Amino acid sequence: MNKYVSKRTAMSDGSDYLSPNSEYHSSRFKFVFALLFFRVVLDLCYVFYMHLAFGTHFLTPMPLAFDPFRYLMSYVIAIIPSLFVPYDKRDFSGMFFLIVLLFLYIPMTCMFGLDVQKSYTAIIMCLIAIATCFVISKVELTNARLPIFANGEKYAIFISYIFVAYFVLYVFYSGALSNVNFDLEKMYDYRELSTEILDTGIFAYLNLWTQKIFNPFILAIGIYRRNRLMVITAILAQIFFFAVTQHRSHLFLPILVYLASQLYVRRVSISGLIAGSGILIGTLLSVTVVMELETIPSLVIRRAFFVPASITFDWIEFFSDLPKIYWSDGILSFFIDTRYNGQSIPWYIGYYVSNGMEVAFNVGLIGSGYAQAGYFGVILYAVILGLMVKMVNTMIHSGLPAFLPAALLFSPVRVAWADADVLTALLSHGIFVGIVVMWLYGSHNASRRVSKRLRADSTGGGAEQPAASVH
Repeated sequence: MNKYVSKRTAMSDGSDYLSPNSEYHSSRFKFVFALLFFRVVLDLCYVFYMHLAFGTHFLTPMPLAFDPFRYLMSYVIAIIPSLFVPYDKRDFSGMFFLIVLLFLYIPMTCMFGLDVQKSYTAIIMCLIAIATCFVISKVELTNARLPIFANGEKYAIFISYIFVAYFVLYVFYSGALSNVNFDLEKMYDYRELSTEILDTGIFAYLNLWTQKIFNPFILAIGIYRRNRLMVITAILAQIFFFAVTQHRSHLFLPILVYLASQLYVRRVSISGLIAGSGILIGTLLSVTVVMELETIPSLVIRRAFFVPASITFDWIEFFSDLPKIYWSDGILSFFIDTRYNGQSIPWYIGYYVSNGMEVAFNVGLIGSGYAQAGYFGVILYAVILGLMVKMVNTMIHSGLPAFLPAALLFSPVRVAWADADVLTALLSHGIFVGIVVMWLYGSHNASRRVSKRLRADSTGGGAEQPAASVH
């Protein structure tokens, strides 16, 4: 019987066997259903919390202007990426697309469906970017082979510890220790002072790499090896980072690293993770409505999901009638003369959106790509991220533990989609550095595979050439 017609095949013992094709469609259906469930939860959050609490917010208002046809159309649009993007844990692709769907695309479809003033343009560009990343990540690069670094595992861990030690000493040397604060309500009072002291010149890059890559890497390896000393040291360092810098993301990073490790170790599917996230957010919404909470739902619901989506819509609208930047604010400022030369674009837009206030209106790939070069800018940035996914997947296929990219790059990739220009995310927020660290660490597994292959060749096995080695 045709496998596309029959869902189950009878076995000789009378039991049923679910064909691979049927199992694939079943898993895909679960993935689509989980995303739809997550979207319903976000709709409830928008109607019963976001609109009521921030409907007329001066910077990111959450208006409610309902139209039945548009609302149904938003669900059709929400489903489209779930029909083709990966949703498994074999490599980094599943986690990568999970990030953009949960933290940008689905919230954007929610706001699009509940506010008739939101334009189709931003949604279309986000969909194009997702599709572009998918296509590029699937491109087969003939003879693509990463070099192997001898003792790379030891070097990766040693370098990470060196950077953590550097940052701690730098905090004491710079005097930033005087601004230590553990009160979440007062963090904005100290953040600017700490930034002025710590983030100067090249130290701004070194500090971010330490906080976002090197220390989370130590934590991830500690969890992987079940090394309590590494885990405790890394967690204490993250708490110290928050106390000094006043960026609350440092407190959430250990949780993300742990969840990423457990996702790949335990039998938890990405669909299950999405559904579980929806249940947790729905529970938080219920508690918020009953107990009238303010700080926690603002951080978890508003800041994580709706602010990036709202700002993306605003950037597209802002630059739809203005000349594009063409990177004249940065790398091409010496070659292109525009009104944006010497400007920090997030502050530039924030000034106009907030009616003269000094506000950084940060946006991710869609808004920044469109501001730089329209549709071409969005596609170019998507190609860059797609190549990054391809490179990481190549390392995983060479022996890198699959959970490690998810643990290290979850936050930087989310930043690239939701909070910063892609080029900034690659350099400042540590995507490039993270790839280098993972390449070093993964080299020891790749080296073992090469050794096995060489032994097989010496006994008459295949004649495949080993990867290049760097000593």
